[in-house]
Amino acid sequence: MDDDGEQIVEDTFLKALSANLMGKRWTRFLKLLKYNLKCVNSGLKPSYLWDIGPVTDLQTITKLISHLKSDHLLISSIYVLCYEGEMFVVNLVAVGKFLDEFKVKFVDTNSRREVKLVDKERRRRSKKKEEREGRRRKKKKKKKKKTEEEEERREKKKKKKKKKKEEEEERKKKKIEEKREEREEEEEEEEEEEEEEEEERRKKKKRRRRRKKRRRRRRRRRRRREEEEEEEVRRRRRRRRREEEEEEEKKKKKKKKEEEEEEEERRRRKNEEEEEERRRRRRRRRRRRRRRRRRRRRRRRRRRRRRKKKKKKKKKKKKRRRRRRRRRRRKEEEEEEEEKKEEKEEREGGGRGEEEGEEERNTINLMLLYTLEDERQFAECLERGLWLGVFVAVYHQLLLFLHHCHWRQFGGEHACIVRCYTHKL
Repeated sequence: MDDDGEQIVEDTFLKALSANLMGKRWTRFLKLLKYNLKCVNSGLKPSYLWDIGPVTDLQTITKLISHLKSDHLLISSIYVLCYEGEMFVVNLVAVGKFLDEFKVKFVDTNSRREVKLVDKERRRRSKKKEEREGRRRKKKKKKKKKTEEEEERREKKKKKKKKKKEEEEERKKKKIEEKREEREEEEEEEEEEEEEEEEERRKKKKRRRRRKKRRRRRRRRRRRREEEEEEEVRRRRRRRRREEEEEEEKKKKKKKKEEEEEEEERRRRKNEEEEEERRRRRRRRRRRRRRRRRRRRRRRRRRRRRRKKKKKKKKKKKKRRRRRRRRRRRKEEEEEEEEKKEEKEEREGGGRGEEEGEEERNTINLMLLYTLEDERQFAECLERGLWLGVFVAVYHQLLLFLHHCHWRQFGGEHACIVRCYTHKL
């Protein structure tokens, strides 16, 4: 045998090996053969070698074969194969025949000499050498495996990176292609829509032309009828001029009156129809405006409710603390305002003084609203008798209040339009 342990099995075996050596059942083959070898070494009866497995030692093969012969097992054929430096023992099918003659040939790659399996002396001599060589090979294999594993890991990492890059490029290409396809589809749809619009325009033009033609025909027919009637009238007039001149004048007057009445009726009908159409259009516009207003109001109400609910959940604890502070502040401010008002009334006096005092009170009460941070403060203002329409917009922690206020405190409702203030919280 060679030092590397590579052996070639000649084609002079009992039968050619089937093509299903490497398959899904590879692991099961290995396990089954290992089990059989253990049985041989321990002296137990091995099970049938139905499948394939690796054997790297000639002695184990010879032991196995001799054991099978001694036990007289039902075996059809045993094959030995060398594949990638490993020896394989194969038994495909068990048949009811004894193994009388068993011939297997191993060939050394260098010398091409036949190696007999039953040579006991050679086995004894080659045991120690094979053990030494096996140890050396194991050490070399371990070193090679480590280096090879590291190289394989590096190569795997590189391959993964390349795969990721390729996948990303493919995704980008796919996205670009999808966008391009979408654009093309949109352009096609737009072209189709334009073509449909052009067809509709053409149809409308055709309809208009037909209507015009019909109107012209009707006018021509009317003119012809009128001309025929006039000709008949003229003939009658010529015949009866001498005899019935007075009667003809009366008839003319009656005809004129009837025509005028018909024209007036036509005009009146047209005017009525136009007025009805105008009314319908106005009603439709009003309905649309009302619907839009209702929808806007509903949306605003929903938004306000949602915002209020969110704010209430977040600010329940804060509101309780703020109420106490605000009540104290309001009491103090009200006291100060009352003192100021009394002083101003004493100074100014008279009707004009009272009116100016009321306006100052209004402005003071409005200044309280610019510092509002809560809805409950607004409710407290309502409890005082104050009706407000407040529109709030939030821009980066700034509250912008637009007030259109009606006061109920100071005798009668009068509007007070106030400028727009911004207060930073």
